[in-house]
Amino acid sequence: MSGISVIDVSRRLVESKLVPTTDTFTVNGYCVVCGKSEALIVSSMYSPGNFEDGRPIPNWREHMNCTCGFTNRLRATLHVLYQEMAPSADDHIYLTEQTTPLFDWFSARYDQVSGSEYFGGDHKGGDLVNGLRHEDIQNQL
Repeated sequence: MSGISVIDVSRRLVESKLVPTTDTFTVNGYCVVCGKSEALIVSSMYSPGNFEDGRPIPNWREHMNCTCGFTNRLRATLHVLYQEMAPSADDHIYLTEQTTPLFDWFSARYDQVSGSEYFGGDHKGGDLVNGLRHEDIQNQL
């Protein structure tokens, strides 16, 4: 077990006990977005590998969804936002997306939400493409 810490081995054992033989299953957890305990839906889509017995390791970050529709990663992002920033209803919020459930969630809770999408290099920043604002946040010009 060279290079593998005791914590990694312990975590792998806990994960292995959570995972049944099916591709999709639920794990009880807490959703900070919903503010309650939920059965979180887990799948092995985009599995990073297999356990020793051949079962796929779930993609815990991207495929541990609450019934509200948010993945672990998005719920954690919202948790940190509220913990560190505590935005108020009239704060201006910009998201680098405009066609997602996250954008809809923010729009339902905040008055000053704007967003954009990236439609490729053929467009200039601020162009409207099918009614959606195009921005390339990597373009400094």
